[in-house]
Amino acid sequence: MPIVRSAPSTGEVLLVDPRVLRRVIKRHRRLPGIGLDVPHAFSYAIGRAALLDIVEADELGRSASAIPEDVILLPREGDEAKGGAVALRRRWRGTFHARVHLALERKLQAGELTMAAIRERIHRLGQCEFDEARTSLRQSRHLVDPRDDRETWAEFAATYVELRTFAPAVVTRMFPTLGDLERIDALVAEVLVVVPGAPPPPPAALHR
Repeated sequence: MPIVRSAPSTGEVLLVDPRVLRRVIKRHRRLPGIGLDVPHAFSYAIGRAALLDIVEADELGRSASAIPEDVILLPREGDEAKGGAVALRRRWRGTFHARVHLALERKLQAGELTMAAIRERIHRLGQCEFDEARTSLRQSRHLVDPRDDRETWAEFAATYVELRTFAPAVVTRMFPTLGDLERIDALVAEVLVVVPGAPPPPPAALHR
C-alpha cells in the first residue's frame, strides 16, 4: 500500500465555509452558473495571490500577510463536532489529496513533468483504463475540466494514491479495469515518491 512521502509537507490548510470554497473554485477555474454542485469541493489547492484575488483575507480568518504561498482549502462542516475521528480523517484525506496535486504542479512548473511525459504515461496506463478513469472521476465530481488530459492524469494520480493510502479496497471499485495495481504503483512512483507504509498521522492543524 503506497503513501506519498514528498507531498505531505507542502501546503498549509485553511478551513473555510463551503460557500467560500465553492466561490473560489468557480472564480479560479472560471466555471459558469450559480449552482451548489461544484467539482473538487472536498479540497482545493491554490496559490496565495490567486486566492486573495477572489476572497478577502478576513473571510479566511487571517491577515493577508499570514496567508502562506500555497494554500489548501477544506470545507468547514457543521457536523464536525459530532464527527470526531471521522471528520478528522476526512480532513486528512482532503489535505493529503491536495498535497499530491501541489507536488505534481511543482513538477509541471519546473518542466520535470511535460505533456509528452504525461501522454507517455497515459499510453502505458492504457487508453481504455485512462478513459474509464476519466469517466469515474467526472461522475464523482473530482474533475473540473474532464477534457484536459493533463488535469485528468493529475487527478487520477492524486485519487489513486489517496485511495491506496486510506481506502485500498475502494481502488478497484473506483477504477475497475486497472488490473495489476503494483504496475500502477510503479507508474505513479516515477513522478511521486511512493513507499510502502501506513498513512502518517494528520498534522496538528487539522484538529482546529
